[in-house]
Amino acid sequence: MKCKLSTSTLFVCSLIFLTACDNENGPQVSSTYEFHSIQWKLNEGESLETFEELLPETVILNRENTDIPILYTTKDLVEESSYFYCEHTDLLNKWTEDLLVTIPTNTYFLSEEYSSFIGEPKAPLYAGEKIILEPSSYATMTSDLTPLTKVTFGGTVHYRKLSASYCARFVGEEYQDVLEFQGTWTGVFIDKTDHWVLYEPLEE
Repeated sequence: MKCKLSTSTLFVCSLIFLTACDNENGPQVSSTYEFHSIQWKLNEGESLETFEELLPETVILNRENTDIPILYTTKDLVEESSYFYCEHTDLLNKWTEDLLVTIPTNTYFLSEEYSSFIGEPKAPLYAGEKIILEPSSYATMTSDLTPLTKVTFGGTVHYRKLSASYCARFVGEEYQDVLEFQGTWTGVFIDKTDHWVLYEPLEE
């Protein structure tokens, strides 16, 4: 006999147990679970937004009488992130240590129905904490700066912010019962970056 046990519906996150059940002892729930799959969809109010942030200006001076090598990179100036929300944070995180799952970066494959996909990028399935991801794109420039010269780097980063809903499924190792977590997720990704460079002479 199979039975479906579920908590009452929660506003943002629900937890559903599908367990093996017997008449004498009641539901049997495994003590350990293995990750099975994650699916994604768009609920009402979830969408893709865009926003911009100015890069902090970086200034390099060469007060010497010879060229000096310089390195400029935006790797530490830009940020991509992933944030899973779930009402049952502690329970979800109990089964997801070191677990990476594919996350969406756009709405192309998302609809009002749950669907799954594979590929990159991936992020830890860890709820309640914003996870900083390796940036998918950043600028790096190496050059020789001429004597008595000031160079200033700056720019604007264009970001995509995607909100969606997920359903993560786990299967019990002992009784093959199924544990599902339904929650919301937000991801921030770099769309493009506009850069500028300004060279100015220094007064001797």
